[in-house]
Order: sequence, then structure tokens, then C-alpha cells
Amino acid sequence: SHQVDGGVVRVNVPAETEGVLVKGQLIDYANGEYNIHINDGKPCVVVAEDTPYAKEDQSIPVQVYTSGTLCANKIVCDPELSVKDYEELKSKNIYLK
Repeated sequence: SHQVDGGVVRVNVPAETEGVLVKGQLIDYANGEYNIHINDGKPCVVVAEDTPYAKEDQSIPVQVYTSGTLCANKIVCDPELSVKDYEELKSKNIYLK
């Protein structure tokens, strides 16, 4: 088991929509930006607590897990986690059990 560590990152959210980034949601990192996980994305952090956003928000600060052992069945993402996703997270010191 690896100790859980965290921080705050600014995550882009869908335009003209209100919603919630939920605890356990997978976040990708590419081209200097954090976004909600997509197919073939590069997952790198996991949302640590439910974080609401408003229609006018383009990006919001989000408390995230940056490393450690997390429960695989608590991870929220669509599409489902792939083997590539597991490997990418492991390379970031995030281990899903």
C-alpha cells in the first residue's frame, strides 16, 4: 500500500453547463491542461472530493489525489479504465487495488 498524496489543480469543465466533478473521477493531463478523462487520454490525477461548477466556469480548482493506493471500484470514468489507463496511472504512482 502506498501513501496517498494530493494537491489542487485547475481542471477545464464543459462549457455552458453546470455539474459536479465527483470524488473518484479520473482527470487527464495533456498540453499543459487538466481535463475530464476521455478515451485515449492520459490519466494523471483523481478527484478527491465532489467539486461543483457553474455554467460560466471554464476551469475550476479541484482537490485531487496525485499518488497513492486507491480503490479501483471507486474510480469514476467513461469509458471504462483500460489496461493502458492502469499503466499510465501506475507510472504516476497511483495504484488501483
